[in-house]
Amino acid sequence: MKKSVYLIIIGAATAWLFAAAGCSGGDPVERPEEPAPEPSEERLPPPVTDIDPDDPAKSFPGVGREDWWDECEGSSGFAYYYPNIYYTYICYCNNSNHDIFIWEEFGMFGQGCSRVRSGEKYTTPLTGEYIPPYADTGRLCRFEDIVSLEVIFDTEDPIGHQIQRYAIYAKAANFKLDNRSGGIDDPTRWHYVAYNDNVACWTLIFTDDDYDWAVRESEARTYDPRWPPEVEHWD
Repeated sequence: MKKSVYLIIIGAATAWLFAAAGCSGGDPVERPEEPAPEPSEERLPPPVTDIDPDDPAKSFPGVGREDWWDECEGSSGFAYYYPNIYYTYICYCNNSNHDIFIWEEFGMFGQGCSRVRSGEKYTTPLTGEYIPPYADTGRLCRFEDIVSLEVIFDTEDPIGHQIQRYAIYAKAANFKLDNRSGGIDDPTRWHYVAYNDNVACWTLIFTDDDYDWAVRESEARTYDPRWPPEVEHWD
């Protein structure tokens, strides 16, 4: 009986010594390392924080209506001599932390492109002319006259990046008065000012939420099996 008790005690002590050796000086026990937590990406503050609600474009540096004055409304502009000429300014204010390039389509008012640096604005004039019997069509550009805006973020080569699969690129084409998507084709995102009967301005402020929208659209496009590698442009 005593011999059995001694063997149990000796066995327990031996197991304890091996365990202690493993913890202090023996071979360490391999354990799978837990992955480090991903650092949370903190959103940077917007470049412009004090925005005039009555005329947001005034709060951003860059190209504005005044830079087109001589060419459009001044003594050397068409509107100075021809009362049937109308100008609608489209002002993009970039309050995101990313540079933006925009391909624009305005129906009968034409097409164009604009580059807007972070924290700045860029304004482009659309020329309209009143020609009976088309009534108001062709005068000032209405919101629903905007056909589409294609937005490319952080690129110096918009044509090359637009057709690449991995570009941060998205297109908005639902410029309807009842659109409440919160996107750039939502009329509540735009600010309208009529300076007189012949001159008006639409102002849109881009934010980092628009960048996030383009990232989501781009990720969906990147992994969409309908886009094989040989297809160059995404419609």
